[in-house]
Amino acid sequence: MEIVRGTDHYRRDWNDANTGMYVGIDFPTARRNGSRFTFYKRIDGASITPGSAELKAEADAAGHCNAPYGWVYSHNWVDINSQAQCRIQDLGNAPVYLEDFEDYLGMDFPKAPDLWGVLVPLRNNYRGKIGVYTRFDYWWQFANSDPAWLELIDFLVLADPDGNDSLPKIPAPFTQEHLKFKQDWWWGDPATWGIRNNKEAVDLDLFYGTEDEVVQFFGNGTIGVPEEPPVEGVTMQVTPKYADGSKIRSAAVVDGSNANQVGTLAFGAKLDVIGLTGASGSEQWVEVVWAGKRAYIAVWWNNKEWAILSGTLPTTTEPVKTHDVEVFSDGMISIDGGPRQ
Repeated sequence: MEIVRGTDHYRRDWNDANTGMYVGIDFPTARRNGSRFTFYKRIDGASITPGSAELKAEADAAGHCNAPYGWVYSHNWVDINSQAQCRIQDLGNAPVYLEDFEDYLGMDFPKAPDLWGVLVPLRNNYRGKIGVYTRFDYWWQFANSDPAWLELIDFLVLADPDGNDSLPKIPAPFTQEHLKFKQDWWWGDPATWGIRNNKEAVDLDLFYGTEDEVVQFFGNGTIGVPEEPPVEGVTMQVTPKYADGSKIRSAAVVDGSNANQVGTLAFGAKLDVIGLTGASGSEQWVEVVWAGKRAYIAVWWNNKEWAILSGTLPTTTEPVKTHDVEVFSDGMISIDGGPRQ
């Protein structure tokens, strides 16, 4: 099963926490670190989220697949018809839209009639793909298994922050066919994923499929990441991509050979890299120092990326110096035209 990494963002990810001013997200950095798509909060109830248009423009400029999402509130908080009309008037020809169906800070609990009241008018007026973000337990408690949902909802994004790519439990009436995405972690490293406002964590998502399929699904963005020159003077570091961490071994496991595990690099932790071998995309290992000894961490193994590299590898060898040596018949020599010795 192939997977592709992505993120989802709301205003606290792209605004300065102190001033409220827009600072944006560094999508080129996020792409270099493996992100290929983003869901961004465009609609909050019946209001447009400030900064969301600027964020989309930045994502588009970076070739980053993106789609808007909206937060549905219960009719007790925001009129359902107003919420529906906001979506109809704003989405236009957007290829994909995601509705966020969950509680608001334990104070507002939208239920099936609220979601239905937003999605039915939207389906009648919008031709893009409609998805719903939710948790299995929330859907089970506040929605139902009516097959009519299948006429309104094309795909699911399920929250299951276990830090791995395992399939989450899917609520009825949906099947695995509808599960396109999983929100697999709520504590991603902000700097890795382009957050520039000192926020402490970012939500990480997975797409079940290939990079080609991501671009086809979103209807925007590009494949791959343009090569950029390395930033000199920044020591290369390695950090795990998943919550269960990266195994540190006594040797690089090449061609099926075995090596003892000597430690684990925790999710979010980083180590300086002193050596690099292999090719990204297939099999690649970094050499590090662990407990005072040389050790190895898999960056790519079995065509899957397990860890992320940043910075540049330090130069460890001095250039070879050459000299002109003249040998005389009496055995004396002269180095670089200097006196006999």
